[in-house]
Amino acid sequence: MGKDNKFTVLLRRVKSGSVSKMWNFAKDIHKEKKKYPTALIFLDMGFCIFKYGIGYQEYRGYHFEGKNIRLRRTFMTMNHNIALTRELNQEDKYPILKDKTIFMETYKDFVGREFLNLSKCSADEFKSFVGRHDYIICKPADNFGGLGIRKYICSEIEDVDALYKELLENKIYDIEEGIHQHPEMSRLYPGSINTLRMATVRGENGPQFFYAILRMGVGGSFTDNATSGGIYTYVRRDGLLKFDAYAEKIGVYYDKHPDTGVTFKGYKVPMMKEAIELAIKAAEHVPELGYVGWDIAISDKGPVIVEGNDIPGYDMPQNSAWHKKGNGILPGVEKILGHKCPKL
Repeated sequence: MGKDNKFTVLLRRVKSGSVSKMWNFAKDIHKEKKKYPTALIFLDMGFCIFKYGIGYQEYRGYHFEGKNIRLRRTFMTMNHNIALTRELNQEDKYPILKDKTIFMETYKDFVGREFLNLSKCSADEFKSFVGRHDYIICKPADNFGGLGIRKYICSEIEDVDALYKELLENKIYDIEEGIHQHPEMSRLYPGSINTLRMATVRGENGPQFFYAILRMGVGGSFTDNATSGGIYTYVRRDGLLKFDAYAEKIGVYYDKHPDTGVTFKGYKVPMMKEAIELAIKAAEHVPELGYVGWDIAISDKGPVIVEGNDIPGYDMPQNSAWHKKGNGILPGVEKILGHKCPKL
């Protein structure tokens, strides 16, 4: 994080990109809009990667094709996001958000559930923990995007000692009591804990709520991450949904959940006010972390924090479907900051 600059971020994006994927994205946009030729979209996509620091998936999600310069400049980019993190988050506090075992201990008053650091507990302590809960979630300490997460129904674990050894060998140290989510959240999709990605930004008057995105699992998945195939939609401050949900991996919008059939428009997230209050209190707990993306679940006992993210997603809240005027969220974050958003 500390060594990144505009050139290294651009180089990393170019290395991780694919010309063939860019061309396919350009073809898809041409088929959807039929306004600009594929070659022109492809060239503009390349220009935007270098000019604005966005990727081709963002180009598609933001509907950058045909968008004028004034509107393009309202979008927050990776370069803004990294620079803002660097400005508002103290470097010696990064491990709190990067290591889930440290995070759980630091924010133990906000997570609303029991947890273990497997690297510091005995087999007997693990066995006792398993015996107290109906299901557990096991995560690598440096987990990202839902990768490597395991879920175990405690009554179905045949050999607890063997599981303890296996988790240790695989360095899966963050062991958490399973969350029981609010019935209204399970109505959306019961297979995963459907979380709110809620960002807070420290401004002139302390930490403030920035945006909220509702993420849901699909197709039997027990995680709701977009990178793992989940879907998401924008949430108003009052908890009301007004837009379709987006499947980032395949570029498809859904007006209803594909598994449960629940209509998104008009659905209201329960206890939204309390969830925002929880995010603000958590942001105040470690003031040196001024820009955090909180994953908050609405449990049957109220909102609880699942985890915190050191580089909050800036792309999901800028999906063009949520902004009918074609704008991005950069003016919003600058209003909270009281000054221009930094950029690499």
